Amino acid sequence: MTEDKEIKDLVNKMFMEKAPENFEDALLSKLDAIIEKPLPVYESIIPRKFWILLFGALVAGILAIQFFTTPINIQATYIQSFFNVVRSISLTWTLVPLVPLFLYFVDIYREYRFNLKYHLN
Repeated sequence: MTEDKEIKDLVNKMFMEKAPENFEDALLSKLDAIIEKPLPVYESIIPRKFWILLFGALVAGILAIQFFTTPINIQATYIQSFFNVVRSISLTWTLVPLVPLFLYFVDIYREYRFNLKYHLN
């Protein structure tokens, strides 16, 4: 009960007092300083082009290894032999190139979240 009275007295005292005359000017100058400060920009440590190039290199490398290690079927056309090679790739090797692709999209997501944090109105 006494705590309530003390809180009421403090609130009443706060409403009775006037703000300093330069309060508004000081507040506006602080706001101007905050607005003029440049916002941070997200820059990834490893460029996105690297992840795409690594993905392409891994896909091309896996396909090249499969082409050169599978026996040649002379009666099959080039398209048929290509699809046979693609079908013969194991699931493990198909998942390997997805790692840099995943990291590429993680980088895009991180940039989106970073910019969302600093550019909200």
